Amino acid sequence: MARRYITLAGPFRGEMGQMYVRCPACGEVLPLAEAREQAMVCPWCDFHFPWEATAHLELLADAGSFRPLAGSPAGPLLLGQATLHGRPVAVAVADGTVRWNASEVRALIALLEEARLERRPLLWVMAATQGTEAESYWPGVHLALKRLQAASRPWLALLSGPGYGLPAATALQADLLLAEPGAVLRPARPEVLRRAGRLPPEVLRPPRKVLSAGWADAVLPRREQRAVLAHLLDLLGAAGPPPPRPEPAVPWPWPLGRPAGDEGDFFELHGDRCSGDDAALRGGLARLGEDLRLLLLATAQGRGRPAACPPDGIGAGGWRKATRLLLLAGRFGLPVVTLIGRSTLHLGRKQREAELSASLGEAMDTFLTLPVPTVAVALEGDDGPAGLALTAADALLALPEAAASLREKGLEADEEVATPEDLPEALKRHLHELLQTYAIHGPLGRSKLLQRRHVRWARLAAEAEKPLLRCSPMETGDET
Repeated sequence: MARRYITLAGPFRGEMGQMYVRCPACGEVLPLAEAREQAMVCPWCDFHFPWEATAHLELLADAGSFRPLAGSPAGPLLLGQATLHGRPVAVAVADGTVRWNASEVRALIALLEEARLERRPLLWVMAATQGTEAESYWPGVHLALKRLQAASRPWLALLSGPGYGLPAATALQADLLLAEPGAVLRPARPEVLRRAGRLPPEVLRPPRKVLSAGWADAVLPRREQRAVLAHLLDLLGAAGPPPPRPEPAVPWPWPLGRPAGDEGDFFELHGDRCSGDDAALRGGLARLGEDLRLLLLATAQGRGRPAACPPDGIGAGGWRKATRLLLLAGRFGLPVVTLIGRSTLHLGRKQREAELSASLGEAMDTFLTLPVPTVAVALEGDDGPAGLALTAADALLALPEAAASLREKGLEADEEVATPEDLPEALKRHLHELLQTYAIHGPLGRSKLLQRRHVRWARLAAEAEKPLLRCSPMETGDET
């Protein structure tokens, strides 16, 4: 019978009493001291060994900045406050030995309430191999996390190893879900894993399979976690000094590339947290200039379509991903920019038409009712529902080819941009104007701004149907 689990070899003594570890993925042997210097990552195959919570916290937090939570239980679970590149955060770091008993769950809830009151973002390193023994207390954790999200505090979950049970289900509700190579999420807890030194075979699968599962926004090796996490907190608007940007910076999606002056970057977010990641619709957190943070959605169809993109168009998973990212932008007050190419809809063999219609309608409804500025950029002529769903924004920019196509449908762009190289400056101008307008109205005036958005697009529809409206019963006085 095939072996269902792999055994993690512990340290063993070699010559002169030096401790060694054997990698279960490639079989190479390396000194334990060298492995610790490499953050317990195999230098030959990049396998990530299970790591204790204390060492992981030392890797992420600034030196000497951790302050434990008062009254937190002693053990492998570390709860408290720290700084990440000078940015204050609440941290909860666990390793695979945490069993989540009642006292640890109550301490975690206390940390979440403290983070909400002090307006600190939460960084939760999860590796709950054994799940939780205090399942009756876990709904309190969900409630505390929802209160933290309602206060617009970022919650970043980092999976460091396999996770099972209710902690695994909780991780899928995070604002950003990041994973180390080999991380696993399962709602059921295999009883055989209660024996020490056992790991599921899924930890050996490559990172691309983790992304294709749809539940991870990105895969972060341990050497990159500190810089990337600080960068993500900065893009979400968390208070603190600006951290150094991770290198190399990722350019914007097609067709803009990197804005002029090397002043923009893009961090792509993957997955719909349900079934997979649709490459036909790309989205993520971006920066334009030094102070303009935004959410970017790009339909990767038409000119410059990447090879990984399905040629048939955007499926239901892509629209679910768009809805998730749009809600993220609304919660953190990030303006939204959509880059619309010649996009179509994709109906797979395992996908029903009702599923595609429902996900497309939900994404369009979320886009129309966002309480943040939205700017749509039409790059090519597109008369399909996929492109039109992301066009109804506060401001509409268009390249010449797309502007002509819009005029044929009775729509007029707010500004026609001559070349793609001029788009970054036009985006800056319109975004700053919209941000000032939204700031003047304030939260209580957002409903008026949304009403103005609806009235604008309803008026365009009314002008297109003027002959029909003249014959309506309301204008002719006909009561029938």
